[in-house]
Formats: sequence, structure tokens, C-alpha cells
Amino acid sequence: MLVDFGNGMALKLAYLFTSFVTAGAGVAHAAPPLLSALTLTFEDEFSGSSLDADHSAGWVSNYTIPSTINNELQAYTPDALVFDTTNGVLRLRADKRSYSGMGYTSGAITTFAKFHQTYGYFIMRAKLPAGQGLWPAFWLLPSNGKWPPELDVMENLGNDPSSVYLSNIWPGGQSQTKFTGPNFSAGYHSFALEWRPDVLIWYVDNIERRRYAGPGIPQSPMYMLVNLAVGGSWPGAPTQSTIFPQSFDLDYVRAYQFNPPLAGAILSAVTLSGIFVSKPIAQAGDTVTIISSARVGPNDLPDGVYEIGVCGYWGSPCYVFDVESTTKLKANSVASLTYNYKVPPFLPDDWYNVYVTLMAGGAATSSAVATRFAVQNSPNGFIANPPALSPAMVP
Repeated sequence: MLVDFGNGMALKLAYLFTSFVTAGAGVAHAAPPLLSALTLTFEDEFSGSSLDADHSAGWVSNYTIPSTINNELQAYTPDALVFDTTNGVLRLRADKRSYSGMGYTSGAITTFAKFHQTYGYFIMRAKLPAGQGLWPAFWLLPSNGKWPPELDVMENLGNDPSSVYLSNIWPGGQSQTKFTGPNFSAGYHSFALEWRPDVLIWYVDNIERRRYAGPGIPQSPMYMLVNLAVGGSWPGAPTQSTIFPQSFDLDYVRAYQFNPPLAGAILSAVTLSGIFVSKPIAQAGDTVTIISSARVGPNDLPDGVYEIGVCGYWGSPCYVFDVESTTKLKANSVASLTYNYKVPPFLPDDWYNVYVTLMAGGAATSSAVATRFAVQNSPNGFIANPPALSPAMVP
């Protein structure tokens, strides 16, 4: 589900799997880890009227991509996120409407540059949509933007709501299992992945459905992505029988770390401040000043070289604006960053999220809360706000 465009910029949501698909029968029905023995590191119950923007549960909602990937037909828009506050559910809504040259809109949320960890237990409880051309997924991607690896906790093709695909990709290889169970669009079900250095275990409704102990298990931090794609080379396009709107309904998403953390786990040992951006709207050639800082704690970081990087995020690619190296950081010390970014002419007109991230060995250890600015070169501007949903979805 990802295509790498090189230069560290990976565009997600492109169908890759041409390798073998095996049924889930015959695997051991082991129980998932005991949650009381784990440390909860991320939790969003979707009980409010907006996404939790805290570092502990931070999402990015304006997930966009600069070009059509894998023949998919949707544009991701922030207003495709519908909050059912009565039931504590977030609905990623797919609609048949035109936006930015695409014939459909849909929703996606990602913790890129906000939350990531190495190893642990990742779980989502959700109700899937049903219909030809729908493609919901819950997956993990590397925080440093270099793909592969990729871990797919769950993928589904809407024309077969009783089957889910449990997958992993690594440099030079990929593996996937198809598990067929109940109709996952008829009610809520849990989908989880236990990630250890030497084994990956997938669970559906708290029962093991796949175990992988081969090559290519990721060993560096990854972030989470939940999305509902429409169309694409794998599911195919919607047909007249596909009913819109459709929604991918999320009850909760949680992540846990092993206690104590496994050797090699990179923890978020740094708290980064919010970001000040001097220009909310800029043009090519303008200079945008970005200011932030990082506070270390509660423990010293090990000896080594760390990079404080400023990253502009437009959909999937991460345009790294700059990095500043620093040496060993003591507990409670503060590293400040001021960077003047000159907007290049190649950035298309759109909103850009900005992050400040602490990197160690090419892997992000923690990141600041995002802010954003717009690039607007066209005299006619661009659609800053997508058109209103019609008909409106009632939670």
C-alpha cells in the first residue's frame, strides 16, 4: 500500500501486493498480551467533537497527496471526519463529490511526526464499510519517511466485508495472510498487532490469526495511519451498486509499550514545544520564520549526535527544511531552534503542516505539535476549504 518516490519521500496508499495470499486457517489461537502488564502510550477514544491534538494522542487530519496514486479516486479532506459524540465514534466518511480533480472525498488520520514507537501492541476497534471500491486500512509506517518497512494491521476490500488482509513489507520482500471471519461491516471488531524484534502476531477479536517470524521485521520507530481509500488497482472502482456516503467507524485506537521496553526500543525522551510560523500565507520566494524548542527529560539522553529537524508535510512526502546537530542533552536542558525557510517554487498551492522533530540515527524520537501555513502562488488562489458535504451525514 505504498510507493516510494525516492529522495526519502514515500507516498502511501498505493497497492503493492502481488505475492502469495494464504488463508488464516490452522494458526494457533493464542491470546493477546495482558494489557495490565503493558504501558499505555497512545489512546484516543474519539469521545469529543474533534481530534485529540495532544502529544499523547496526536493526529494529523488534512492528509493529502500531490498526485494520483495507484489509480485511487479519492481526495482526503478534513471535513470527511464526522464525530458521533453520543457514541464516542469517529467516522471516516467517503462521499461521491468532486474535489481537487478527484471524483470522491474520504477521510484519513495519521500520527506522523506526532506519535511513533518501536515495538509494542497496537489495536483498533472499528466497524468497516461495505461496497465495491472501498478500501479501509490500519497500518504502521517508518517515522523517518524511508519506506519500506510497512506493517498492515488490517486491510479490507469492501466487496468482501468478511475478509481482512494482515500484511508486512520489508526491503526485497513482502508477506500477507487473508483471514475470513464474520461480516466486519455488521458490527464492531478489534484488529491488533503485537510487534516484537523477532516476531509479528496479528489478532482479530483477541484471537491470533497470523504469526510471522521471518526476515524483515522492522527495528525502528513507526507511526500509525487509518484511512478509507476509494478505488485503486486492487479494489477496483466503485460501481452503481456502491452506496454513498459510506463510513469507516472508529471506536478507539490505542498503542502499548512492553514493560519494561524491549532492548532497542526508542522512547520519546524529549518534549518539543509548539511551533511559531511567521507567515500564515506565503508565496514562492517568501521567507517563513519557524521557531520551536526541545526540552529533555526526565532522563539524560545517551551520548551521541542528535538532529533537531524542521519538516514541512504536505500529505505523504516530508520536505525536510533543515536540521541542526546537537550533542548529548542533559535532563531538563533546552535546545532552541529558529529557522528561516525560503519557500521554493516547486511547492504546489496548498496548506502545509510544519513539525519539529528530534532525530537520532535517522529515526525520530519525538516531535512537536504541528502548525501550518499556506502557499498561494496562483492569482485565483486555491480551495482553502472543501465544499460542504451533501447530503449531510447524521452520526
